[in-house]
Amino acid sequence: GAVYLVDAVDRSIRILRGHGDQVFAVAFAPDGETLASGSFDGVLRIWDRATGRALHEIQAHRAGIWTVAYSPDGREVATASADGTVGLWDSADGSERRVLRGHEADVFGVAYAPDGRRLVTSSFDRHLRLWDLASGRSQVLAGHEGHVFTIAFSPDGRQIASGGRDAVVRLWRADTGTQEAELRHAGGVFGLAYSPDGERLATSSVGGEVELWDLRRRERLATLGRHDAVALAVAFSPDGRALVSGGDDRTLRLWSTDVTRARPMLEPHETGVNRVAVSPDGKLIASSGHDRTIRLWRRDDGTTTRVLEGHDAIVRAVAFSPDGEQLATGSHDQDVRLWRVATGAAERTLVGHRGPIFGLAYSPDGRRLATGSRDRTVRIWNLASGREEHVLEGHTSEVRDVVFSPDGELVASGGGDRTIRLWDAATGAALEVIEHHEGGVEGLAFSPDGALIASGGLDQKVRLWERKRGEGHVLGDHGARVYSIDFHPNGRLVGAPDSEGLVRLWPLDESPILLRGHANEVNAVRFSPDGLLAVTGSDDGTVRTWEVATGRPAWRGVALVGAPLRALTHRGWAELDGRPTTAPPEWSEGLVRAAERDADDLVVSLDLACSRSGDRLAIWALDGSAPLATHAIEGESQLVPSARGCALLDAGEVRIFSRSETRRIPVQGVVAVGRAGDGLFVALDDRVETYDAAGERRATQPASLGVTVVAGEGDDIFVGYRDGHVEALGDDDALPFEETPNAVPTTIVLGPAEVVIV
Repeated sequence: GAVYLVDAVDRSIRILRGHGDQVFAVAFAPDGETLASGSFDGVLRIWDRATGRALHEIQAHRAGIWTVAYSPDGREVATASADGTVGLWDSADGSERRVLRGHEADVFGVAYAPDGRRLVTSSFDRHLRLWDLASGRSQVLAGHEGHVFTIAFSPDGRQIASGGRDAVVRLWRADTGTQEAELRHAGGVFGLAYSPDGERLATSSVGGEVELWDLRRRERLATLGRHDAVALAVAFSPDGRALVSGGDDRTLRLWSTDVTRARPMLEPHETGVNRVAVSPDGKLIASSGHDRTIRLWRRDDGTTTRVLEGHDAIVRAVAFSPDGEQLATGSHDQDVRLWRVATGAAERTLVGHRGPIFGLAYSPDGRRLATGSRDRTVRIWNLASGREEHVLEGHTSEVRDVVFSPDGELVASGGGDRTIRLWDAATGAALEVIEHHEGGVEGLAFSPDGALIASGGLDQKVRLWERKRGEGHVLGDHGARVYSIDFHPNGRLVGAPDSEGLVRLWPLDESPILLRGHANEVNAVRFSPDGLLAVTGSDDGTVRTWEVATGRPAWRGVALVGAPLRALTHRGWAELDGRPTTAPPEWSEGLVRAAERDADDLVVSLDLACSRSGDRLAIWALDGSAPLATHAIEGESQLVPSARGCALLDAGEVRIFSRSETRRIPVQGVVAVGRAGDGLFVALDDRVETYDAAGERRATQPASLGVTVVAGEGDDIFVGYRDGHVEALGDDDALPFEETPNAVPTTIVLGPAEVVIV
């Protein structure tokens, strides 16, 4: 069990470890300096927030702890338990102050009144109890028709809200215990919280809904959104402007409480990403989506910095101004909107198109904007006045993309009529029609010197047009629709995404580099101004960044899901349940039979193979027909290869077997072993030790309680814990892996391209 501290601004995570079972309850002290957590083994822990050190570990109950709460003065902690009692504990020294008894089933919720004189509890016995803490007497509040999961006092202490399995939030007068009102939900209510001003109530429920209620009018203000599973808890920020919710989908979500927005503040696009753009300084990425929003992301860490809302339909086009201070977007609502990047404020709306806008581009001097639309026109706008300078007509179908030449003298447009058209940017005169595509043209880009035009389209081809010679040729065949084109700043590479989820980086005279990882059609690609990264957006709802030089993802990580297990890498989902069906010819028939039929586990080193079958370990020569030796195994064991043999963890001890000898690692209480080059990693309760091939200890790294697996190479050590957490150990701290599954890790394998498979 672990407690996760998540920074609401940068989403960094700290992990507090030590609980021996699942952690169901956590609460901050009023001063924020300490926090309390309760787990299902009945243990209450009080932590120092700054250091992460456990100040007290208290065996508080005989059964699990469902909820913890601090008193308003921070001197007391209350625990609600599955043993039917409520414990009151001194937060300074951890001593027991009182045990409250009266409920006839699990006590699930507990909350202090703002004055600290009363306590309200809720139970699976369908009742609330309102306790006078001076006397220890309680009043029963009856009315719910099922388990009562969540309770809270209003900030002024005059009202109590409760929610439960009967899908009703009930409001009670705190002075008399009489029910005042009911707020009906579609399903059971698991979490609720009053806003700091007491005027609103947030609730979370079994269907994943997070809802906001007006307490004066007793009506629902908004459904802010939904988790993908049960929404278990909600809490307001101190200023009431944000709400955080936690769900059984293993996510924390941060919401604006401004009901005119009613969207997550830190969430990816809800549906596909249509276009991406990179700011001129390379620090920001903009993406536009089916969800009608534009999102700004930090290039260095991929966090969302701002969500721009205002369009009434899908946003198809996005571009930064050359100075990076303005963003232009085009939508199916037929509007072009201009936004101030620094503030996210909408500056102006350009109205004139009579159909959805598919493409737009700034002139190099930033004074004009070109837009293309389903209405078959290209329009050039004066950005100082917001007026149209020219309406360019000639396409016989929708205009899918527009670009300015690097010198600003030309505008190129591509359309569903299979043509590329060149226009004089100053006068709007039509200059040339290029017909070398066999399907609609979806993407265009000028080379940095303006000599080439790259294009891609529905004919599945990427084509180059040489302007001086008036000739074109096919650069590459995707075998899938090509939706976007961009030239690398060096002019020697063309990026093109396609409908099969791939992105190809085409050198002008070599085979392409494939970027794999998107799970759906890729709609956009843009290079960063420094040329180091390619940015892509897809119908899978993600924006991804890639190293141009290697084709590797700029982010790292892997997730395991399912049975049989699958690894999610940049090559997509890889099945991990396959078993080798062949053996090298130098292996003996006896060893092959042991591997295929009898062995529960098998490892191979340079000299030996070791197979485990039940309670026996067999040592084989690779070219022998019978085991060299067998050994008894006493209990649960782990077998890993060593430099010239194998290492066996059995009953907390490690033995290393080779052709000539058996050695023991001189340490007791080992919980996991892993190969470390020619040596071994040995994990104990609070550390990982590194041993060389001779069995000598060479290094020690601190670790947390609950290690189940360890692996690594060189200075890189990776450990997995019982709660499913995986982290990389460093000299000073540990780096947690994100989005690891809620399952016990049993194996860690170092894969290619800096991928770790767990």
